[in-house]
This record gives sequence, structure tokens and C-alpha cells, in this order.
Amino acid sequence: MKKIIYLDQEKKKLAESKKREQRSIKSLRLLVFYDGQSPACAKMIDLLRSLDWKNRIHFESFRHSQLLRLNKISEEKAEKRIVSISLAKNQKNSGIYTWLRMACHIPALWGTVPFILLSIWLGFGQHAYDFFAKRRYIHSVKPVNHHDTDQQETI
Repeated sequence: MKKIIYLDQEKKKLAESKKREQRSIKSLRLLVFYDGQSPACAKMIDLLRSLDWKNRIHFESFRHSQLLRLNKISEEKAEKRIVSISLAKNQKNSGIYTWLRMACHIPALWGTVPFILLSIWLGFGQHAYDFFAKRRYIHSVKPVNHHDTDQQETI
């Protein structure tokens, strides 16, 4: 009799731990890929991280990201527009639709949701996003090749 009670308790503990694990995954609602080499994007993501006090969004630079490849998103698409994956529904969005998702998940941005929806409904939201995305500055880091290893470049 004691073994049956013990097994039931173990099953309950296992079920509870699985539920807790699923809740922790569901609490992370959105995975966002941004351009980590763009100072404007990096600054905006820092601001969004500070506003996301519930930690529901995971921000990741798409450059050299394994998660991007695992989710079968091309690097060219991620470079063109910010890309997000809704983890609860496994739904992919890009551009203004990612901004809409982020605004819905961050309470401090709830006031912007009607304006984003209106821009999408009127048909200029994605065009406006593309206009600003094409004009962002991307800081490229190129390694300096020295022909002679004894010489060092001084700044």
C-alpha cells in the first residue's frame, strides 16, 4: 500500500515539475532577432529590455545566431527586417508586425498599439518600417591583416 502511495506522489511531483517548466517556457512569449551591428537597433533593444520588466521577450542578434538557423529563417530576411517568433503559437512575423507583437507584450507600450494597428490597416505601416530600416547605419567590424607580425598598429 505504501508503494502505491509513493508512486502516486512521484507521478504528481513529475506532473507538477512539467507544468512549471511549460509555464516558464510560456512566460517567455516572444523571440526577437535584431541587427546587433546597428547602433540604432542595439540602443532601441536596450530600451525595450528595460521596459520589458516581465521578461517575456528574448532579444538576440541575428548575426552568428544558432537560433536563427534552427528556426529556418534566412539571414537575408533578418537583415532586411526585424524578425520575431511567437513561442506560444510558433508564428513568425517581421517588420511592423514584430513591433506590434512587442508592443502587445510590453505594458509600457500598450498606448502605441492602436497607432501601429491603424498604420497597418491604412497600409503604410510596413512601408514606413522599411523606409527607416533601409536607412539604418550598420557598423561592420573588419579584422586588420598585418603582413609582418612584429609590427603593431598604434592608434
